[in-house]
Amino acid sequence: MLKAFLILRESKYPLTHNLFVILEEILKYDSSADNLRESLAILNPYSVEVRYPGDAWMPSIEDTKEARQAAQEILEWMQWKFERLF
Repeated sequence: MLKAFLILRESKYPLTHNLFVILEEILKYDSSADNLRESLAILNPYSVEVRYPGDAWMPSIEDTKEARQAAQEILEWMQWKFERLF
């Protein structure tokens, strides 16, 4: 969703999974995205750590519920920014 924001702004997005690097690019266009930091802190470990087999950390049910809520908050921010798309 974060890279989609940059695409919709006709901007190149960084080739990274680090959500905070992507956020820094978004902040160039919209300072309200700074409110997403807490949600991104929850989601950032999922962007790489649990993607590949053999990783040491596996989320618990509570972790996944927290991550789902964080993703929902980002989706709601995107819906607010791009109402016409939703």
